[in-house]
Amino acid sequence: MRRIELDTPVSLELTLPAVAGAVTVSVNGVRVAERAWAPYRVTIPADALRPGGNELRVRVAPSAANRYYAGTGLRAEPEPCGLLAPPLLRHALKTPASITER
Repeated sequence: MRRIELDTPVSLELTLPAVAGAVTVSVNGVRVAERAWAPYRVTIPADALRPGGNELRVRVAPSAANRYYAGTGLRAEPEPCGLLAPPLLRHALKTPASITER
């Protein structure tokens, strides 16, 4: 869990560069996204945020294969699970859908 302070709510982009497992992202107790595979990139809408303190939570769940195959001939032990690199949080940039030259 990370607490982020905002003067004015704006859309944010959360990038998780390396993850082992599936992620659920919530802001202020409200689920905003789930990702089970790459790219682990989430746009957090401005309306999910509030001025002042915001709670950003990323939960990582292991693959079901860890439970069923660990210790068998298919997998000696459970595979790693979690964030394997620091998350990146930045303002979500809006780019034009197309640019017309005149």
